[in-house]
Amino acid sequence: MGEKILERTASLCPVCLTRLPAQIVAREHRVYLEKICPEHGAFSRLIWQDEDGYLAWLRQGGEAQAGPWERPALWGCPFDCGICQAHLQDACCVLLELTGDCDQHCPYCYAASGEGADPPPDLSQITSMLDFLLQRSQGRQPYNLQLSGGEPTLRRDLPQIIALARDKGFPYVQLNTNGKRLAGEARYAETLAAAGLSAVFLQFDGLDDQVYQTLRGEKLLDIKMAALAACRRAKLPVVLAFTAVSGVNMEQIGPCFFLMLENLPHIRGLHLQPVCYSGRHPGLAAGPTLDECMRQLTAQSRGLLRREHFSPLATAHPLCAFQGSFIYDGQKVVSVGSGGCCGGMDRSRRHLAVNWQSGHRDGAWCCSFPTWLDQRVQNGFSLSAMAFQDGLSLDLQRLRRCRVYVARPDRSLIPFCALNLTASQGKTLYSRKKDCDSIF
Repeated sequence: MGEKILERTASLCPVCLTRLPAQIVAREHRVYLEKICPEHGAFSRLIWQDEDGYLAWLRQGGEAQAGPWERPALWGCPFDCGICQAHLQDACCVLLELTGDCDQHCPYCYAASGEGADPPPDLSQITSMLDFLLQRSQGRQPYNLQLSGGEPTLRRDLPQIIALARDKGFPYVQLNTNGKRLAGEARYAETLAAAGLSAVFLQFDGLDDQVYQTLRGEKLLDIKMAALAACRRAKLPVVLAFTAVSGVNMEQIGPCFFLMLENLPHIRGLHLQPVCYSGRHPGLAAGPTLDECMRQLTAQSRGLLRREHFSPLATAHPLCAFQGSFIYDGQKVVSVGSGGCCGGMDRSRRHLAVNWQSGHRDGAWCCSFPTWLDQRVQNGFSLSAMAFQDGLSLDLQRLRRCRVYVARPDRSLIPFCALNLTASQGKTLYSRKKDCDSIF
C-alpha cells in the first residue's frame, strides 16, 4: 500500500534544531511524522498504530482557548516562547521549578537535573512569579500549580512555599517528587499536608526493582512503597506518575493500575508519561505512542477497561494526551467521563483538581460525575497520559496548543516541551543550565 499524506505541519531537525517543513503520513495503515533536514537527512517517528484509529481520535479533539500573551511573534514557533502571541492555548497547569538539584541521577531525565543547575529562585522571586500568575488569571480560575525541580523536597522552605501559594488563592498545589524524603523523614508528609499541599505526583515506574535500576539507576521499590504509606498517614492524595519506556516497563502498567484500585481513595490516579528523549537521555529513539499506552492499559486491565473509555483532553491538542474518569465498586469499573470537562479551561482546571485532590465531589466544579452515582468520589479515580515531545516527535501545531507551562523568575512562561527540548547532541532551545549550549 502506498503513502498517503494526511496533514502538513512543521517541526525541527532533531540534530541541529533548524525549523523544517514536516508531514503526517499514513503508510501500511500506520501513521508517522516525517521531515527532512538538508544537512542531517530524513527522520520518521511513528505516532499512531493505525490510520483509521488516528483519524477517529482526531475527530474527538476540542477547541483551543488562548490566553493573554505578552511577547510578539518575531522569529516564528518555537523561537519566541514567553508566551508569544502565536500561541493558541492557555495553560491548565503551570510548573514552578524550585531547584535544579536532585538526590537522584536518573539515566532517563528530561531535565538533566543536577547538572550545572542555575541557582534556585529565592522566596521573593517565587512570590513574584505567583503574583504574575494571579495577574494573568484575573477573573478566571487560577492555574493549577505543580512544584517541581529537580527534586523540590530538597528545599527546606517547601512548606512555606506551599502555604504561600495557598494563601494567595491557588486552589490546587501539587508536588512532583521522587518520594525519598517523604519515605525517609518522619512526619514530613504531615508537614506538607498542614501547609496546604493538595496532592503528591509520585514518580512510580512499576513494581519491579529492575525497572528502577534501569530508569533511575538504583533500586527504589521499597522507598516508593514507604512514600505511599507516609502519604496515606498524612491523608495526602497520590497520583502515580509512570514513565513508560518500550522494552523496559510497559508490562508494569497493569500492576500499577491494580495497585491503584487496591488503594482507593488514597491513590487518586495513574498518569502515564511516554518517555521523552530530552535532557540527560537525548537521541533519536522512539518511545511508546499515546495509542500504544491506551492499548496496553486496556489489555492489562483484565477486562475492566475499554478503549472507548478514553478521549483527548478537551483543551489540548488530541495527540498530546488522553484521560478518563472512573468509579470502582470493588468488582467492576464504571466510566463516568473522559477528556476533561466541557466549558473551557476554567472547568478543565477544576476537573483536574477534583480528580486528583480529594474524595469530595462538587457538582459546580466538575460535570464528569453524574449525581445519580452516589458512591461520591471515594471510589473514583483518573487514568491519563501525556505524551511530551522530543526532537524526533516535535510537531509545532501541537506545541502551539501546549497547556503545560513552566514559569520562570523573569516572568516568562515557556511551554514544557519547548523548555526541555534537547537535540541529539545536547543543544537546547531554552537553556536552564549554565553549561548547556543553547541555540540562542
